[in-house]
Amino acid sequence: MCKINLENLKAANEVFRRLNNLHRWTSVITDDKYNELAKQALNCVTAYMLASFAEQRGNIVHWERFPKIALYRAFQKVYVYFDTGEHIINEICRIGNINKDAFNKATTEIIEELTTEEFSDFLSEGIGTYEMKIYRAATKIATLIELEEIAPVMNNPKEYREKSDEIRRSMLV
Repeated sequence: MCKINLENLKAANEVFRRLNNLHRWTSVITDDKYNELAKQALNCVTAYMLASFAEQRGNIVHWERFPKIALYRAFQKVYVYFDTGEHIINEICRIGNINKDAFNKATTEIIEELTTEEFSDFLSEGIGTYEMKIYRAATKIATLIELEEIAPVMNNPKEYREKSDEIRRSMLV
């Protein structure tokens, strides 16, 4: 069990503020509703649905991991990845011969720096779990949902196809 203190709450509040100000799809649309805070909410709803289906199929789901994973990913998005696409992160890793675990290590260190080691360990408990796989799948589905929602305002059909293909390819990993 992790004790929540004022320092942890202030850090989480700052993450939410930054998520709200970190816009998505800026090359396509300027609508304020497409920000990382809204995306994280959509990720969580989608993860809930996927986990419910998984549980109905007989898989064991540790529901208490999802809030930790979501908050961990929020810190990661705000302080490590920003608005860099996963395909770009993968390319950076490939070119620089960087293990993707380096991003998790950086995230854990940043959370510890902004909060406490105990809180960082608490949020990191979901890394590599079945629930993290569910959450990552949910993020792909949520991104595809966003793309479908903004498709009517996209002026470039080629850009839509490329983004759609990119998301679908990432779902196969």
